[in-house]
Amino acid sequence: MGRDFTDADGKPGAPRVAILTDGYWKSAFGGDAGAIGQTLALDGESATIVGVLPKDYLVPSNVSVFINPKYGVPEVFPGGPDPTSATKTRYIRFLGRLKPNTKLAQAQAEFSSIINDLNKVNNVLADQAHAVRIIPWTELLIGNSRATLLTLLAVVGLVLLIACANVANLLLARSTSRTREIAVRAAMGATSWRLARQLITEGALLGFLGGLVSLPLAYAGVKGFVASKPIGIPKLFAIQIDTNVLLFTFAISALAGMVFGLAPALRAMRVSAGESLKQAGRSGSGGVRQNWTRSILVISEVALSLVLLAGAGLLVRSFVRLLEVNPGFRPERIMTFALSFSGPKYHDMNHHPERVTPFLQTLKRIETLPGVEGVSSSTDVPLGGQSTINYLIVLGESAVPSNEQVMVGEHVVSPGYFRAMGIPLLRGRELSDRDVSGAPVAAVINQKFAERVWPGQDPIGKKFRVFNSEKEPPEIVVGVVANVKTNGLDQDDSMDTYESVAQHPWPDTVVFVRTAQGGESLLPSIRAIVAEYDPDLAVSSVSTMEEITAASLGSRKLTLTLVALFASLALVLATIGIYGVMSYVVAGRTQEIGIRIALGAQRRDVFNLVVGQGMALAGTGLVLGLIAAAGLTRFLGSQLFHVKAIDPITYGVVTLLLGGVAFFACYIPARRATRVDPLVALRYE
Repeated sequence: MGRDFTDADGKPGAPRVAILTDGYWKSAFGGDAGAIGQTLALDGESATIVGVLPKDYLVPSNVSVFINPKYGVPEVFPGGPDPTSATKTRYIRFLGRLKPNTKLAQAQAEFSSIINDLNKVNNVLADQAHAVRIIPWTELLIGNSRATLLTLLAVVGLVLLIACANVANLLLARSTSRTREIAVRAAMGATSWRLARQLITEGALLGFLGGLVSLPLAYAGVKGFVASKPIGIPKLFAIQIDTNVLLFTFAISALAGMVFGLAPALRAMRVSAGESLKQAGRSGSGGVRQNWTRSILVISEVALSLVLLAGAGLLVRSFVRLLEVNPGFRPERIMTFALSFSGPKYHDMNHHPERVTPFLQTLKRIETLPGVEGVSSSTDVPLGGQSTINYLIVLGESAVPSNEQVMVGEHVVSPGYFRAMGIPLLRGRELSDRDVSGAPVAAVINQKFAERVWPGQDPIGKKFRVFNSEKEPPEIVVGVVANVKTNGLDQDDSMDTYESVAQHPWPDTVVFVRTAQGGESLLPSIRAIVAEYDPDLAVSSVSTMEEITAASLGSRKLTLTLVALFASLALVLATIGIYGVMSYVVAGRTQEIGIRIALGAQRRDVFNLVVGQGMALAGTGLVLGLIAAAGLTRFLGSQLFHVKAIDPITYGVVTLLLGGVAFFACYIPARRATRVDPLVALRYE
């Protein structure tokens, strides 16, 4: 609805206008078309709503409103209308569409040339020069999910192959029972190609009908998948069964039926009418060639199933290892919410740190609420991977070579942060109320920082800077805390430093409230206290640390769940395949088994004969599956954590599991074989 931004909106001094996302329009305005023309209070200023984006317009999950820049588009460049703001703007993201037939490398070179010219015009020093990197939109959208999506695609492909092997076995068995029919058709003049065409058509029809029957399950599965809101899947709202999906489903189903109907079709093309009519009255399980074909298909099913089970087993072990990782803090019973100190009233907070005092007093008021055990704030959330990264400059002797650039994560926190988050203090003291503007700049570092920079030394009292001007006072280490998984449970510990918000004010902050029980009931009281501090300050992004911890594992959990689901399906299909083949073999050898028993064979011998034949096929499949798994599971490397792609324990467990299932699938037909009556079997046809 409404309109897009115009050139006039990008000029300095233009009125502030806003375009809403579909989600925010529905949540804040109830989907009312009357939202157009209304105003929003953003950073203490009003902005008129001029449009609403469509539902399928892809925006970052934390964006609700788009606005035009206050000082016009040029403010992002040095020397813009607001020099104070412009000189601080070091990063900007452009979004554009390349002209037709323009290569990415060509656009990269052209943009780099433009940026280099800007650097020269503005006399930017080499170490502060701006640069540009062009990233394809699909890479930005799918980049982190590519490995997950490709893994799932490969898994689904393997399950399809296993299912097709089952279908091929059934079609082969069916063609054997139709030997007389095919022979009669050939004797009456049907050509080999015509017989093959009939069987291929039947296979395609079976495949098409299978795809048709699958649609209700597919609709239910997709609906449940989207409703579960899995983390790590881009454009989740766009996942649906549309015309393209339907066409692909029917095409792949029919094609699978045709391809795996080729085995009986090729057999039909080689049929000899006279020989087939003579064999049609004999009992048996088909010719040697056909038995070999079925055996190869069973072996393939077992091998592919083992590959899937091995992959699922590796992911399970990896996920268990991940859950055992100590995040460095206690996430239970911590509620979080975000505050953004932006707008004119907070514009010069960096130059007046004393303005942070009312905010710290607000945190203390929240801490007095019943059921609150601790309150603190930070510029980022553990496991979120959003900490500010800066260069470390060590003052004095250290283990860091002078020519080596070391990066350190910078966190600005309020007093009581480590106590509220449950982060152990290892040495020295925490940041406190005495670390205020005008006092020596205090810093608490983590254990990795201390061990990397001052190994074997007491770091208390040591000094350093983090990308600060020499005019700024150095930071003095007052304490050491345990390592916290800042970037995720699967990431290595980083070097981190914690500074007081009273000495380093920050425009955005996250508040952490540790409660005796759930914190949802405290939210109205917290909003009221924040409103007393500043009525225009929004309490947003309310969550819990347990939810954030679970979200950090979301992508891995999704991959694990789906791979395990498909591996279980593969196990069932392999069981059905082995059972079907062995049942058919027993039925075809009923007369032979009756003769063996009549000649004195023990029923135990018959049982061992059938089971041995089935387990020989399964054993061959297991060996080939282990070889294939050793090669294919290497592609799961990015999905594994502290587990090798070739893990003896995992491979051993899945081999025993699949071997046990194969034995069960052979057991029932073998028991049936032992109950054959010789008198009945000798009359069997």
